[in-house]
Amino acid sequence: MPGYKLVCLSLLLLIALYHLIKSAYRKEKHIRLASERGCGQPPETPNILFGLLQIIQLLQALRQNRFLDYINELFSNHGNTFSYNTLGTQSIWTTDPENIRACLSTQSQDFEVGATRHKVIIPLVGHSILTSDGKIWSQHRALLRPNFMKAQLVDLGIFERHFSNFVTCVPKDSSTFDLRGLLQKLTMDISTDFLLGCSTNSLVLHAYEERDEFAQAWKTAMSWIALRAHLGALMDWIPHPSFFKSCGIIHAYADELVRTALASGDKLAGGEQRYIFLHELAKEVTDPVQLRDHVISILTAGRDTTAELLSCTVNVLARCPHILNLLRDEVDQLGGQKPTTETLKEMKYLQNVFFEGKHTLLKSSILNPLIKFMLVLRLYPIGPVNARIAKNVTTLPVGGGPQGTQPIMVKKGQQVMYCVHGMHRRQDIYGQDAGEFRPERWESRRQGWDFLPFNGGARQCLGRDFAMMEASYILVRLLQEFDGIEQRDSRPWQEHLGLILSNLHGTLVGLKRKSGADSKGILMGEIFSNSTSL
Repeated sequence: MPGYKLVCLSLLLLIALYHLIKSAYRKEKHIRLASERGCGQPPETPNILFGLLQIIQLLQALRQNRFLDYINELFSNHGNTFSYNTLGTQSIWTTDPENIRACLSTQSQDFEVGATRHKVIIPLVGHSILTSDGKIWSQHRALLRPNFMKAQLVDLGIFERHFSNFVTCVPKDSSTFDLRGLLQKLTMDISTDFLLGCSTNSLVLHAYEERDEFAQAWKTAMSWIALRAHLGALMDWIPHPSFFKSCGIIHAYADELVRTALASGDKLAGGEQRYIFLHELAKEVTDPVQLRDHVISILTAGRDTTAELLSCTVNVLARCPHILNLLRDEVDQLGGQKPTTETLKEMKYLQNVFFEGKHTLLKSSILNPLIKFMLVLRLYPIGPVNARIAKNVTTLPVGGGPQGTQPIMVKKGQQVMYCVHGMHRRQDIYGQDAGEFRPERWESRRQGWDFLPFNGGARQCLGRDFAMMEASYILVRLLQEFDGIEQRDSRPWQEHLGLILSNLHGTLVGLKRKSGADSKGILMGEIFSNSTSL
C-alpha cells in the first residue's frame, strides 16, 4: 500500500511539473514573440482577490441596468484598450477601430466567434450561420447571401398589409401606449410573412385580444437566450424547461411550413407567385431541419433588431421636434402617395447632414433616403458589445506600451471584447458632444471602422438592406398616417441589455391620427384565412 501511494504521489508531482514547465515555455515563447513583433503590455484592471471584485461589480452593474456605464467607466480609467482580470483569466477589451478591424477583417483568420456563444443559442437556431465558424460558416453565408440579394426586390405591399393592421391597433384617442410592443408584433408579422410565406398575424390576435402562442414562445426564448449568454459556463446548471418548450413551439410552426415549401416549391396555395425566402432556399436545401434552422436564425437576427431600431428612432424624434419637422417636410413631398422603392431612392433629405453619402456601407442600397437611422444606431447600437476568440497566438495593432500605440499580444483562446457603444461615443472621434444627438456632425466626416451599426468584415449583417428598407417604409408611413408623435415619458433613456440593447422603459408615446389618412386597417374578411393555428 505505501508503495502504491508513493507511485500516485510521484505521478501527481510529475503532472504538476509538466504543467509548470509547459506554462513557463509558453510564457517564454510569448515574451519572445512579443519582443520580435514590438508588442507592449496593455493597461490592466486591478487583480484584487483574483479579479473577484471585478465580477461582483459587473454583476451589480447588470442588475442595476448600468452595464454599459460600468464598461465605459473602465475605458475612461484604463484607456481605449485594456486587459480585464477575472478569476485568473485575462480578456482584452477595446474601443480602438484598428483593433476591431483586425478582429473582423484584416486578421479575421486568427479569430472566431467561439463555441460558448454557439451553445447559448443552438437549442433555437440549430446548426446555422449563427452557430458556426470557419468553412462551415462560409458555406452557410454563401448559401444565404444570394437570397438576400433577391430580397431587395421584395414587393413593398408586404409591408403595407401588416402596417395597416398596425394602424388599427394604435389607440384612436391618442392615449398613451407602448409603441415598442406593437412594433415588435409588426416586425414579427412582416418577417414571418417574408421568410416563411405565412405570417404569425400577431397584430390581428392583439386586435381581437386572442392568445398569441408563437409571440409568447418567442419572447420566452429570447429572454432565456439573454440569460444563458450572461451565465456562460453556468448555463447547464440552471434548469429552464420553459426555454426548450418555447423552442419546440417555434420549431413546430416552422416545420409545418418547411414541409409545405419542400413539397410545393415556390407556388403559394392560391397560385400567386411572389418572393418567399423559404421557398427560394428550398430549391437548394432539401434537409428539412437544416432549412428550418436557416430560417429561424435569420428571424432571430432580424425581428427584434428592426423593432428596436424603429422604437429608438421614434423615441429620439419625439424628443427632437425640429428634426421631426424636417423629416415630415420630406415625407410630405410624396403628396400622400405610399412610398415605393423608387421614391425611397429619390429621398435625399439629410444625406448631407448626416453623411456625405459617398463612403457608406449602404452606398448602393435603397437606404440613402433615411440615413438618419444610422445616427440613432451610433448612440444606441443594437449590438453594443461583441466578442471574438483567438484561434492561435496573434496580435492586435494598438493598445500596448506607455502611449497605447504598440501592438499587443493575444494568446490562443483569449477573448477580445469590442465595445461598439463605447467607440461610438468616444470624444476624440466624434467630438466633445459625442453623447449628444447632433446630426450636423456628419457634414464633415466620412464613415470608417469607427462606425459599426451592422458589425463589419465578412460577418457583416446579411439582412441589413432588407431591415433598413423595412424600417424606412414603416417610418414614412407612420408620418403619413399620424400628425403628431408626443413623448409621454419624462424618464431618461436607460439601458436594458438582453439579446439586444433596448430602453428599459419602452417607448411611451401618443399618436394623433391625421384627418383623411387612407389606411383602411384590418381587412376582417381576409385575416383569419391567412392565420396558422399553433
